[in-house]
Order: sequence, then structure tokens, then C-alpha cells
Amino acid sequence: MAPVRWHSVVLTFAFLGMIMPSAADAGAANKKCLFVSSYHQGYAWSDGVEHGLRAVLEGKCQYRQFDMDTKRRKSTDEKKQSALEAKAIIDTWMPDVVITADDNAAKFLIVAYFKDNAIPFVFSGVNWTAKE
Repeated sequence: MAPVRWHSVVLTFAFLGMIMPSAADAGAANKKCLFVSSYHQGYAWSDGVEHGLRAVLEGKCQYRQFDMDTKRRKSTDEKKQSALEAKAIIDTWMPDVVITADDNAAKFLIVAYFKDNAIPFVFSGVNWTAKE
């Protein structure tokens, strides 16, 4: 993995450690954290991000994960369908924060449905430029 990508992961976890309440804080168990991975379990990059997130967030929030599986669901229509499934989870579960990994979660979910939404989103491992 390129050093730049590791750098973004470390910064993401440091940021989450600062903003998430400690387990001793009242109501910490009531906080909801959703991780939306662009890929699937078993894909090394996503597995590493998931492992780090679980380690940082354990005891700080209810953790839930959705895998968009866009390495295997390659067509644009399939990616859009995965994003709609993630959106449905966000709309019904109402997480306090959504953490995403990689480009497809950002492109097909956040930009398409939550660009100016009040829910805080944390990005990890996005390859494209800020201009995009």
C-alpha cells in the first residue's frame, strides 16, 4: 500500500478518536457509527480499514458495516444499486457519523445523496482529487 494511503488511514483514525466520546461518557453506547466500504470483506485494503475502525470505535458507539462490493459489482447500475442500499440503511438506522472507504462510496453514495446533508461523513482512502 502506498505511504499516502496509510497516512490517510492514520489521520482518519486519529480524527475519529478525537470526536467520538469515550465509553465513560454518558450515552456513548447510544451513538451509532456506520462504516460503508466500497468493496467487500476479504479485500485486503477494506479489511485493514475495518480492523482499525473496530479497534478505535469499540465501546464508543454501536458499529454497523455495509459493503458496497463494487469490485465485483462492476456496472454503473450495480454500483448505484449498492449506494441505494447504503442510503436506505442511513435513512432508517440514522447513524451519528458515517465513515466511508474509497472512491465508489464517495461518488455513488455521498455525492449522489448526501452532499449537503447534516450527517457528518468521514472519508478514507479516496484516490481522486479534491476537484472531482
